[in-house]
Amino acid sequence: MRSSPTLLQWIWVAAAIVLFVVAGLLLTPLDTQSQSLGLVPPGDVVSKEHPEMSLLTILPGGLRAPLITYYWIRSQNLMQDKRYFEARSLASIICALEPHSPGVWDFQAFNMAWNISVSTHTPAERWRWIYNGVTLLRDEGIPLNPRSPALYSKLGWIFFAKMGGELDEMHMTYKAHWASIMQHLLGAPPPGEFDVVVAAFEPLANPDLIDKNIPGRTDQLIQKERLDALLKSDPAVADYVRRLTDMDITLEPTSVSNARMGQTSRIYLLDAFNRWSLDDAAASVRRYPPTDENDRQLAQAKLINDPAYAQARNKLLTFVRAQRLWNEYKMDPAFMLDLMKRYKIPIDWRLPQAAGMYWMAYGIKACGTEYSEAMNDINTDRVVMSCLKDMTGYGKLTYIENPSDPDAPTIYMNPDQRLVMPTHERFLAFIVDTTRSANFQSMDSAFADGHRGYLLGAIESILVPAHRKQEAQKLYDYLKTAYKLKGNEWDNASVDDFVRQRMKTKDMTDPIRRIAGMQITISLQTAFVALAANQTQTYNEMYDFAKGVYDRFQADAVDRNKLAPFNEICASILAQLMVEPRELGYELALLPSPQNADRGDRQNLYSQLMTLHPELLAMIYDFISGNPDMVKQCEMRGIQFQKAFPPPPGLDAWRKEMEKRLNPTEK
Repeated sequence: MRSSPTLLQWIWVAAAIVLFVVAGLLLTPLDTQSQSLGLVPPGDVVSKEHPEMSLLTILPGGLRAPLITYYWIRSQNLMQDKRYFEARSLASIICALEPHSPGVWDFQAFNMAWNISVSTHTPAERWRWIYNGVTLLRDEGIPLNPRSPALYSKLGWIFFAKMGGELDEMHMTYKAHWASIMQHLLGAPPPGEFDVVVAAFEPLANPDLIDKNIPGRTDQLIQKERLDALLKSDPAVADYVRRLTDMDITLEPTSVSNARMGQTSRIYLLDAFNRWSLDDAAASVRRYPPTDENDRQLAQAKLINDPAYAQARNKLLTFVRAQRLWNEYKMDPAFMLDLMKRYKIPIDWRLPQAAGMYWMAYGIKACGTEYSEAMNDINTDRVVMSCLKDMTGYGKLTYIENPSDPDAPTIYMNPDQRLVMPTHERFLAFIVDTTRSANFQSMDSAFADGHRGYLLGAIESILVPAHRKQEAQKLYDYLKTAYKLKGNEWDNASVDDFVRQRMKTKDMTDPIRRIAGMQITISLQTAFVALAANQTQTYNEMYDFAKGVYDRFQADAVDRNKLAPFNEICASILAQLMVEPRELGYELALLPSPQNADRGDRQNLYSQLMTLHPELLAMIYDFISGNPDMVKQCEMRGIQFQKAFPPPPGLDAWRKEMEKRLNPTEK
């Protein structure tokens, strides 16, 4: 006997009701277990922070599934039609329907940072979508899934590969935007070695500055309880805050009105500091000293630099910066400091690679040791290694503000010699952790080749030309011992002899021309900067080294592969140093002052070369005297340019020579 269709329908309805009841009974223990494991935020965090998600997630699973499917299809169709903002809105709804599904957040962030971004054409649009991917993970996905390895990895990967890499033709735009964010927040790190940079950052890691039991909130950038505690514990800080308030300087960002025609304006503390402070962290990135439009701004600038409040100001700035790191950027200052100490590197947090390292490493900490396999420590360490290698090659960031567009500064990236030894040590730890052996002869060839290649490049192109010969010698000796290298250049006792012997070339395809160019360029930069600081011995050593490399290369190179005349190479480098040394990664003031007495200045360099190489000054004089920035800086100090930089002997003869070159047919 066959069952009637109606009976079957009632049976299926009854079964569905039973399944819904069972699912409801299982929901509470599953939520409890997820909270106990730290997979989701505890208690009513979601309902308080994201009430719209609470509303959507109470929908029965049978209704949510088709709704989610519909929205997925709809969002993809909108993307194909290039209706990106509508697709973004649907993506938010999808994430709200599945807040504890890491794959949803992962996909949507990747979609924004990679797929949608490259479909747009202007730098501003590209950056908007990439940073949308960052904020989606950092501000929403990770707080709702705090022990999801994939989300930390993807966030770190966006910083490292998308912003820090070079595959996207607009990568310098992303680097400039991120550098602007961190410059306005933290300021420029001090020049110097590891100890100096760490000491400057250490106050931010004070545990009293942040209540880490309270999740970061972008709508509340200052934890009121901690601010009250600071003001109560330090009367000087409280007095300074009162003075700032009287001057319309606030502790949280606010809109700034135009301060013309005598109108007052409220300005955020960090904006005021970055605009007027004479501290190197802010002043070193300016093209010109700040100008003020009215008496109110003059008074605000005076208060920002008042020496009577120096200690209170530093304490308050440290507090505000730590609070914003935690609340707005979800970064733990204590962990940032730990990262610097762990790898023994002076991290410049304005680099996207630094943020990539942070999120990769922080993910392992947040997920716990039981998640190490899922987090894939080896792949994470590989990305950290890549970040360190990138920062060695071009991690010395020079930032020059752009007053007309503060979010788009001019940045230059040069090799950072300070990172060579720490990266080498991290390479060794990575190799041992990966191979489970310190026996280099049994090491995977890929690791061995990568390690040797890194050290060779660092010795030849960075350390020796930068006059860091002690480190270069140590790494050269290490290479010979660890890898049992013998014969040819490896039988030298001195790293200088090793570098000289490698200066052999046979044809144009040999990459030695590029290496020779880097050695000559960096060694001449090192020489001229040393001369500016009256370090004559270093100048002589590095100038002679550059000339020796040049002569050896020219002797072996074929005609079509030869370099330009040595004096022209020197003049080109010197012209850059005189006009804008920050392009090359050097802080070299134009004129002497007590603040730069130990680092030297460009006027002193010019004076020294008047005796040593006046012919070089003749070659660059018209170029530097025609530079409006140099002339303006002299005028602002009340000095005539030609008095500070007098015409060198031989200038007329050089001008005639140049005229002949430009007009060879004229007699």
